Amino acid sequence: MDSVWLVKSHIERCFGKEDWPVIAVTDYNYLIASQIKPFVTAKFTAIGSDPQIHGEASYPQPEWIALCALKRLVEQQKLSTDILENAIHLLGIENN
Repeated sequence: MDSVWLVKSHIERCFGKEDWPVIAVTDYNYLIASQIKPFVTAKFTAIGSDPQIHGEASYPQPEWIALCALKRLVEQQKLSTDILENAIHLLGIENN
């Protein structure tokens, strides 16, 4: 077995050198999802349910997860800003 294979984490073996954005989502605090960041070479975003003012959790909403992924694709110039703007309108998150 190749020794390089042994020193790589499972995440590194799965993602390799891909540069597509990675969005890690959890129902726990975003810091839990952030723990895999050192093993991902691509642009990385962690989303979690962080406690609000009164200790109630704010769970990740699908619309915001989609928006985050689209925004990362625009940043990498893999998607046009027109598509992002249209998605914001279609997802109904313009005024949130």
